This record gives sequence, C-alpha cells and structure tokens, in this order.
Amino acid sequence: MNLDQLAAFLADVTNEIDANNFMLDKNARTLNSTDASFILALYTEQSTSTEKGVAPREFWNKAMEGSPYVIND
Repeated sequence: MNLDQLAAFLADVTNEIDANNFMLDKNARTLNSTDASFILALYTEQSTSTEKGVAPREFWNKAMEGSPYVIND
C-alpha cells in the first residue's frame, strides 16, 4: 500500500510543487499521458546521453525545455 502511494507521488510529475504535495492520496492524483510523456523524455535523455556525472536535475531541465516544468533554482 505504501509503495503504491510512493509510486503515484513519483509518477505525478506535472503536479504543482507544494510543501504538502507528498501528503496527497493516490486517488487524489491525476496520472495521465502528460506525466508519462515527461518521464519517457527524461529516460530517453538519460539513456542516450554520453555525458557522465550529470545531475538528474540537468537531464530533467534539458528534457523539459520550453515547458512550465523546468526546475529553477
């Protein structure tokens, strides 16, 4: 049960960044093709890159370029 909640939290990549986001129940989340597309874009970027030692945030930002889901410091 707890792993289901964790998987839903990790897969819901288009949810707003919020301090209480981790507390949302799996049933309160919307997992859709947008989430899947962003996860696939990140996986593709990481698996085809020849760069070593790159932080996951850099891969994410490169994959999400032009979208509102780029992580800014």
